[in-house]
Amino acid sequence: MAEPALSIPAAGCTAQVDIHVNLSYSLYHYLVRQGMESPAEQDPATAPAAERAALARHPRGVHDIWDEWEVPVASATTLGDAISGLRSRMNQTVDTLASAMGEVEVEFRERLWPERQPAIAAALGTLREVVAPRFAEMARRQAAMLDLIWPSRIDAYLVTDCYDWRGAYSHPLTIDVTANVGLTLCETFLHEATHVADVYTMQRGHRSLSSRLSDGLGEMGISRPAVWNVWHAIIFAASAQQVRTFIEPAHADYATEHGLYEVFGVPDLPGLWTAFTEGSLDEVAFLGEVAQRTRGRVT
Repeated sequence: MAEPALSIPAAGCTAQVDIHVNLSYSLYHYLVRQGMESPAEQDPATAPAAERAALARHPRGVHDIWDEWEVPVASATTLGDAISGLRSRMNQTVDTLASAMGEVEVEFRERLWPERQPAIAAALGTLREVVAPRFAEMARRQAAMLDLIWPSRIDAYLVTDCYDWRGAYSHPLTIDVTANVGLTLCETFLHEATHVADVYTMQRGHRSLSSRLSDGLGEMGISRPAVWNVWHAIIFAASAQQVRTFIEPAHADYATEHGLYEVFGVPDLPGLWTAFTEGSLDEVAFLGEVAQRTRGRVT
């Protein structure tokens, strides 16, 4: 792996975060996203390759790519044939992506990649100047509030054409720097890193605030998707609060600006989260309030 474009060192129990920018990953995202656009919105110079890349990444099947991959397993007469066939089908997917990326690499490198450098430079500047000096404190407080454990290291990747409509995801930690700028980038960076810590915490067998929330809502018959939505909303609220606490007091939650708390079924969560973190609600009371509101909306 190449040297990171920026590294935020660990401090005590927090993670070292290595931030990467590389042409190949950005090209991959660009092609898949282009292939998902309507023909009128595609770049003619890259459209044929983009169509193939998008179909390889998002095949039109009931079980996504496994619709194709399972065929040799289903039809094989021996275990050896099943594995050999599966490997062959997987290699076909890799070959399709390799062909598409190779076909437009020069076009991307010489025309499209330079056009994207200002956005990348601006994002690195924000992360270097605003987030990096404060990240350890933000991460420590985030872990304390959510009862999470940070891994020793996190790799983060910046792209400019993320195929995910949300503009960011956590595994691997990927952020679109055209969809997330300024304070939104600061919040998104911590938010996605928190998802990484959340998964790491579960893998370690540690019971976090998420575990206790899940227990409480589960006992009330709340579905797992609804429980996940509430937990995701809490990560939004906690991440935005860290930005207000350590960077800009006037920052508005991303989830508030985009109506996501309503989508998650907990429109008044920011107020409950503030009450919890300021001490006017203890954890039991906070989880009880969340549970009552969630049950009321679900039923």
